[in-house]
Amino acid sequence: QPIDDMIERCSSINQLTTSVVWILRFVDFLRNKSARNCAISIIETKTARLKLIAFVQHQVYEDEVKALSQDKPVKVTSPLRKLSPFLDENLIRVGGRICRAPLAYDMIHPIILPQYHHLSKLIIEAIHKQEGHCGPSHVLAVLRREYWIPRGRAAVKRVLERCISCKR
Repeated sequence: QPIDDMIERCSSINQLTTSVVWILRFVDFLRNKSARNCAISIIETKTARLKLIAFVQHQVYEDEVKALSQDKPVKVTSPLRKLSPFLDENLIRVGGRICRAPLAYDMIHPIILPQYHHLSKLIIEAIHKQEGHCGPSHVLAVLRREYWIPRGRAAVKRVLERCISCKR
């Protein structure tokens, strides 16, 4: 699929979300015939990122999305079963007991990302660079404010081992 190719070709999450923003603007132009020549807004960037994540989730966790959209529990063999997942605005989020905590919604119910997908790698790399090339524990802590990756520590370590700046 063209979206898969675009995800694989992009080397940063910012480049990928910017590309998706321009695609969404083009689709909007075709529908409404209204052009926008202004700078990309934060809302557009957030929307593009959420659409990308939803696309990847629907691709990787197809059975889970199908079950959750029909208000059924995920299969016993699903890797997401222990996370008590639920569907929220087309995104799979972590459920659980922390829902009464006085925290932000994204922290209480982080978005689930697949462990081995290129999009997850791009998000981890962005956080690693944004936080000043810090170690895996800090990257994982910042990542978990908004996202949850099954076996996240292993995924973060795998990405950070390839960081050229940190190897020097």
